[in-house]
Amino acid sequence: MGRGKQRSRVTNPRWQWPSGDEEAPELADFKNVCFEVARQTGGHVESASDGRFPPNFHHVVITFRDRRVAVLCHQALALLALATPPVESSIWPLSFVDDPAIGPTIAALLRVRLLTAAELELDWSRAATHPPAEVAHEEDLKYWRPGSVGDVIFNMWD
Repeated sequence: MGRGKQRSRVTNPRWQWPSGDEEAPELADFKNVCFEVARQTGGHVESASDGRFPPNFHHVVITFRDRRVAVLCHQALALLALATPPVESSIWPLSFVDDPAIGPTIAALLRVRLLTAAELELDWSRAATHPPAEVAHEEDLKYWRPGSVGDVIFNMWD
């Protein structure tokens, strides 16, 4: 969300930032899995990122008859999230969602952790630990003033 937008102050003092010990999937692997899961579940890939900077995540938008889902995969950490794709061409701000029809399958095939919408909406500043450098630098946190864990993990900071 970033500057100005207030998130709910739902917190969890037990939230732990990811360690960064596991490798993030390659862009090609991420796209292949998304295409396959879309095919298997009656959807189709509407768009896919090309891996350019920013953001710090890859994304694929899958369209179904009744919904559109943006699948987000962090570029440096083995983390996955789902979001409602914006109507415009911008991917910012993100509105995180849970989609049990595709999320767990994509996460299992990529061997990554699927973060829930509830985890991503947590107030990042009230987490039990500070985000590791793979996620965010102190200067970025001060400048961008993110509201949630999701804003910190999946960002478009330059």
